[in-house]
Amino acid sequence: IRQGKASLPGDLLPELLRTELLTDWTGVDTLALGRYQTYSLSFSAWSDVDWSAARQGAVKAFPADSQDPRLKARSGIFSDMWPLAPAEQAYTSEAWFGLGVKSDKGPVHGQKKWSPRLDLLRAASPMLHTMKALRDMLAGGGSNNWIVSGQLTESGNAILANDPHLSLSSPPVWWMNHINTARAGGDWDSMGVSFAGIPGITLGFNEHVAWGATVNNYDVSDVYQETITPGENGQADTVLFKGEQVPIEVIHETIKVSGAPDVGMDIEMVPNHGPIIPDSRTDDAALSIKWTGFTPSNELEAFIKFNTAQSVQDMESAMESFEVGGQNIVAADDEGNIFWTTRCRVPVRDARATQYDPQTDTGIHPGLVLPGTGEYEWTGRLADENIPHQLNPEAGWLSTANQDPVGTNKDGNPFNDEFFLSSDFNLGHREARIQSLLGDLASHGKITMEQMRLIQADHRSAMGAKLVPAMITAINHAMEERNSPGTHPDLESLVGQASSHNMDMLDAMAQRLSAWSTYYAESGMEDSVDDQEIADSVAATLFNATLTRLVHLTLDDEISRIGVRPGSSYAARTLQFAVEEPQALKTYDFDLGDTVLWDDLNTDEQESRDERMVNASLSALAWLEDHFSTEDMNQWRWGHLHTVRFEDILGLNAFGQDIFSIPPRDDPDFPNGFPRHGDNFSVDACSYGIWNQTSYSYSHGPSQRLVVELTPQGPVAINALPGGNQHDPALPHHADEAEYWRKNIAPPLAFKEEDVVSNAETRLRFEP
Repeated sequence: IRQGKASLPGDLLPELLRTELLTDWTGVDTLALGRYQTYSLSFSAWSDVDWSAARQGAVKAFPADSQDPRLKARSGIFSDMWPLAPAEQAYTSEAWFGLGVKSDKGPVHGQKKWSPRLDLLRAASPMLHTMKALRDMLAGGGSNNWIVSGQLTESGNAILANDPHLSLSSPPVWWMNHINTARAGGDWDSMGVSFAGIPGITLGFNEHVAWGATVNNYDVSDVYQETITPGENGQADTVLFKGEQVPIEVIHETIKVSGAPDVGMDIEMVPNHGPIIPDSRTDDAALSIKWTGFTPSNELEAFIKFNTAQSVQDMESAMESFEVGGQNIVAADDEGNIFWTTRCRVPVRDARATQYDPQTDTGIHPGLVLPGTGEYEWTGRLADENIPHQLNPEAGWLSTANQDPVGTNKDGNPFNDEFFLSSDFNLGHREARIQSLLGDLASHGKITMEQMRLIQADHRSAMGAKLVPAMITAINHAMEERNSPGTHPDLESLVGQASSHNMDMLDAMAQRLSAWSTYYAESGMEDSVDDQEIADSVAATLFNATLTRLVHLTLDDEISRIGVRPGSSYAARTLQFAVEEPQALKTYDFDLGDTVLWDDLNTDEQESRDERMVNASLSALAWLEDHFSTEDMNQWRWGHLHTVRFEDILGLNAFGQDIFSIPPRDDPDFPNGFPRHGDNFSVDACSYGIWNQTSYSYSHGPSQRLVVELTPQGPVAINALPGGNQHDPALPHHADEAEYWRKNIAPPLAFKEEDVVSNAETRLRFEP
């Protein structure tokens, strides 16, 4: 490019090609990219700050001794809106001896009344969320994988499936390739996907072994509040640690910026913890971050060894160098064996750091900001034998989906077991559905690759199944109130104000939802679609448009007082618990027989569950009728709203043009993106943010759909990428994989040399 022999597509700005920025690639660049990947898959400091701010905001807004009974009734609301218990009880394996109440917790030092300073939390939040936004450019917060041993398959061979959920960008996150040195006397013959700039196959297979990964969500980063003493006479400022004043170290960084002068900045480092969040710094305090990735490790070695592994035992040995960016690594081999491990560097913390009591919301835990004065430190690392893993489980299969792997959060308290793993796992819907489907197949035996592909395409609405029955009940009560005023006093005002047309539409909505027996969220936009798929598609539209309004009607009044909004998964969990087991919530009112969360604090009336659900339904119907410009519900198909576009990795108009997006914005068939099935928490991940009432598009999902069967004659594999393997839109394979991906089709991969040769279109030969 520097010599003018090659160019970049789309006439990108010349500044991108400045000599001082376009430097030669070195090993340091590869290691830096590798560390960025581990950061994007394991760093979670923003969660500690958010949870701490939310906890303080909840206690302040809803004190237990409030004279206002409506505020007092919400004391303890923090655990209701940021719940620790899973939404579904589904675990990879409960055969882990670390489960069980700690036998000797010692004195409960963690119960002291301590909270981090709110001004520091608020100051640190913007920068941390900017970091999170940059992280989200790659990571998607979810993934699925599962493995089936040869004893359960039709062929007698083990099968592996993996669809990691990352950014759906263009060019794709992954580059598919096949590395074969064996034909020239080497020991590599592996195929799969790789990250740009990082050698080897990251996820894939060789002649004997296949491997896949999902994020395990172990808590490997902590935020500390430091007590600072200004230095005197030019000496460094210090922090208080175990009774001593420890000098703060300074690292100077120079950041090169395209088209602008270099930017210099000093990073303050607390020796026992890590960098200080700059915006949180005051004269006497600051927040610092400790993360396992701040110390050296060599994950690249593990992945290099994966490429030449001969068995699942070799995979287990390769994991000895895997320290940071914890994953659920699953593997299968051509002997029919299957293996799962979560091995990484898991901190063991001082017992005082894990003595939080969820029932009383007292104490301290690693998901909150900790005191930095030395009592709540990492004391070592969890021994490998204590980290969840399993070889050839008795069931013959296992699966992971970012959920609690072994049930430490089953009782809603991850702090009362022998070992602490995390307080922030996925809520469990995907894992529960995968287990249901795999368990059913396993009971019949003779599992096939095609059945694995269909599980990856599963688009049942988990939240629809949880909430729709209560919505139907609420609407039916509204119909009863319409026909016999006074039957349901809590709905009298709402029904009385609704027009006859609106009530008729509400009745039609109830009928549509009642017929939604499968809860499949069909797009309704496929090339060939039948009446049932259209009906399911419309039901998905009605449910999701209502859900995004219900969450606001139910929680906005409390959130405005707390000052922090929970993410979509926590808000969905709160709604589910409020419907399924409200008596388990701290905000449950025995006189009402329900949680007070349904009541709106901003009105004088006492709103009920039925009122909130009917209100949300009417609001959704009004928006949908306006959006589609018709009252004909058959036109309200989910695929019109629920779309995906593989966005230009440079960002829309970042250089005055949208170069890479698939489909492009001027696409005649899909100007709004590809219509897609599924919704929040489906196995085929396609989650939109449930706080948005007008946009149902999504930007993260399966970055590959790999299924591999390990036969004695070699691997048989299928896969599809969201996009293509050529970055230039002018080339023929820029978007060819997108057509497979959007239709949940995975074409076969050519692995054997004769298949490669017979399918080859072009050849490039590189000579030294």
